[in-house]
Amino acid sequence: MNRFVLNETSYHGAGAINSIPDEINGRGFKKVIVASDPDLVKFGVTKKVTDVLENAGIEYTAKIILALCNLWFDTPIASKIQLDENTLFMFERVMLDGGVFGLEQSNLGGYLVAKNSDGRVGAFGKLKALFKWIFPPAEYVRAYYDYSRKRSLFIPLAYLNRIFDAVFKRRKHTAKTTAQIFQSNELPKIQAELLNTIK
Repeated sequence: MNRFVLNETSYHGAGAINSIPDEINGRGFKKVIVASDPDLVKFGVTKKVTDVLENAGIEYTAKIILALCNLWFDTPIASKIQLDENTLFMFERVMLDGGVFGLEQSNLGGYLVAKNSDGRVGAFGKLKALFKWIFPPAEYVRAYYDYSRKRSLFIPLAYLNRIFDAVFKRRKHTAKTTAQIFQSNELPKIQAELLNTIK
C-alpha cells in the first residue's frame, strides 16, 4: 500500500495568495518547495507566488531547481543562483541517483540521516536521526493531529498517536525506513554535505 497526503487547508478566491506566508509560518516551516511548469512561469503565475514568499522572507527551493534546469536543459527561466562545481556534483548525485525514481530507489532513512546528523553520519548521527524521526518538532505534530493544534496539552498524546500509527498502521514503511537509517550508504553523506552547503 502507498500513501499520499494532500494538504488539509486550501484557500481560493481574490487575495488568497496573501495567506501563504501566514499558513507557512503558522505551521513552523522555514522553507518551502514551489512546484510549477513552463506555462505558469510564462504567464507570471509562479512569479506572483515567489514574490509573496520573497517579501515575507521565506526561502524556497525553486531557486536552486530553476538554476539546475537552466544549466541542464537550457530553459528560458533565469536564476540568480550560481552553483560551484562541487555543489553541482552533489545535486546531480542526490537528484538523479537518489529520489523516488533514482537508481538507488527511495531512501527516506538515508535522507533523515543526512538532514538530522549535522554532517556526521556515524552511529551517533544515525541515532539522532532516528530520535528526530520518531519525535519531530511540535509544529509538525500539530499539522497532522488536529486535536493537538487546539490544545497544547495534547501534544504528548499526539506523539503517542504517531508512534502507534508507525507501529500498527505503517509497519512495513516504518521497518524499511528504520533499516535505511542504519544502512551503510554513501548517499546520506553526500546529502548531509549538500544540506550544509545550501543552509
